[in-house]
Amino acid sequence: MAVLITAAPAALGQIGYEISIETAPGVDPADILDPDGPRIPADTVGGVAQADKDALRYYSTSGQLDRFEAELRRIQTLNPGWLPPPDLLATGPLVDEQPVWDHFGRGALDEARAVLAELRRSNPGWTPSSDLLTKLVLAQERRRLRAAAAAGQWTTVLNQAREHPALIHCNDLEIVWDVADAHAQLGERAAALIAYRRIIDSCRDEAGWIATVEKASRLATYPEILGLTDRVLERAGPGGRTDTLIRAITRVRLGAFVRANDTERLRPPEPATVRAFADAVWAAKELDGALILGWYHHTTARYPSALEWFRAALAWQPDSVGAMEGTLAVLLASDRAAEAERLGRGWLDRGGTIRSIYLDALRSLIGDPDDPPPDEDAIAQAVAVAGEDGAPDLALALGWHFCGRRQWANGVTWFKTALERDGGAEAAKGLALCLHGQGNRAARDRVTAEWRDRSPELAELARAWRRRGRGGRPDPVAQALARGRHAECVRQANAARGTSRYTADTALSAGWCLIELDRPTEAEASFADAVRLATSDRVRRDARYGQVVALNARGLTERAIEAAQGQELEPEQRRDLSQEWLETMAWRAVNAGQYGVALRYTDRFAATAVPTRSIRMARGWALYHLRRLTEALRVFRAVDREFSTRESRNALAVVARRLRPD
Repeated sequence: MAVLITAAPAALGQIGYEISIETAPGVDPADILDPDGPRIPADTVGGVAQADKDALRYYSTSGQLDRFEAELRRIQTLNPGWLPPPDLLATGPLVDEQPVWDHFGRGALDEARAVLAELRRSNPGWTPSSDLLTKLVLAQERRRLRAAAAAGQWTTVLNQAREHPALIHCNDLEIVWDVADAHAQLGERAAALIAYRRIIDSCRDEAGWIATVEKASRLATYPEILGLTDRVLERAGPGGRTDTLIRAITRVRLGAFVRANDTERLRPPEPATVRAFADAVWAAKELDGALILGWYHHTTARYPSALEWFRAALAWQPDSVGAMEGTLAVLLASDRAAEAERLGRGWLDRGGTIRSIYLDALRSLIGDPDDPPPDEDAIAQAVAVAGEDGAPDLALALGWHFCGRRQWANGVTWFKTALERDGGAEAAKGLALCLHGQGNRAARDRVTAEWRDRSPELAELARAWRRRGRGGRPDPVAQALARGRHAECVRQANAARGTSRYTADTALSAGWCLIELDRPTEAEASFADAVRLATSDRVRRDARYGQVVALNARGLTERAIEAAQGQELEPEQRRDLSQEWLETMAWRAVNAGQYGVALRYTDRFAATAVPTRSIRMARGWALYHLRRLTEALRVFRAVDREFSTRESRNALAVVARRLRPD
């Protein structure tokens, strides 16, 4: 079956409407619009009442073109695909319609209608040809449909298309694309994909195929794109698979593969095809192709190759925002945050995601204690950017940077800023530590009282501050603990050992510092000293709690649980112990290769408290070893986004290498 829309012979080269939509037997072109819509073959439509035809003739001969259009719309709604026969309106004197066709062929619809009206006034009794009037009506409806699409009036688009199926043909694919967009915007994703598929099945134009799969790629999944592009290759046949078509299909497939970001389960394009595409891109110095190849290699963790393509794109177009985005992302993923920060400084106001990637680089540079200290220029830049940025992350990183260097006033300023930006318990903990460092106990205690129930770490700090000796000179061991200077804390405690300065509080503080330094055996001994030297129930209870924590940290979880039985622990201490046991058991299961068990422990933790960084890392590694690589990548990325460290970046690199195809 074919739907044929003809134009006047003189206009054939101008309007390009003479083309059919080829379809399989029994499939109507209207199905492109709505797979559940009417399936009435256009070449079998009949039954239009003579009265309706007479009405069309009357409105035309009387010059009522608007009434003619309305009546034609009504008839076509009842009889989809019907067009007036050429002789329906052939009356009156012979008049040259070519001036109207000339304007129409140029797309000057208003001018065409004006010339037609003038011809009618100059030639009383003349009736324009049915073909001309129908074309004018369809052009007007096309204009309305396209205007509705431009305005986002998607229901109107579909209604227009259903009422005027003659608008649908292979030489005007913009209309079908608008219809597909309308379905997609209205949540009818399957119908949109059917529209794209019908274009491929019905039309034979290579450029139309390419444009259609490119448009479909915004909506379709990677497997769906593979299906659509396979169908294009099938329709083209071995003799029609030109280099242009192959390159276009490879481009679309690579882009869909990158967007899917699921290298574990998805088969990437064939390496030979990618190499051929890369050769063509390199020879043509094509920017978009270089960006696609850069992100493809980034997705598959081939960072040197990705960097090569992004740098090539920058060489070909030095002001390319997309090329700089890719370059910065690769440097950051390659653990080269300092280089990414320096390179990104001059691009902050260029748009895209550059600012977001740059902020990630700054946070990584400033916040990772395992990395060398950033240079002063980086700190100054971070201060300037954080002052403008409304997010808490960079302010938090600056707070920890200044607090760690005992620049208390700067630390207080940035932690307050982070708290104002919803930095949460992390900002409150940092603020309390900096206020403590300043000696501003009143402000510290106000922050602690407000946040201790939402932050176990801050609650523990508060207990440490309470354990500090009252009166006289402040205990230097407790001070070092409160400031997070754990090695200094242990040195001070060892210097006091064997003297009157070695009190139960000193031993208790030293025990917590040793726990932080991952020296649980020594911590257990220090807590035992605190139990022996204790002169109050409070200190003795806290020391026994410390012994339980130390046993758990040594991996002696069963002994820790046994030791905790019968102890008079505070509710928050029992809660903390429960979380520590779950965390320990999760890591023990990971190290023992019991990855399903590890996941159950992480689930139990998440059911009772907000998962800590450590428990999330344990979950990530369990997922990794269970070959649930995409889920593991998602966990590690979330941890790294919140606070990027060498540990989180290494985890990302390991998973990315595993995901990389052979």
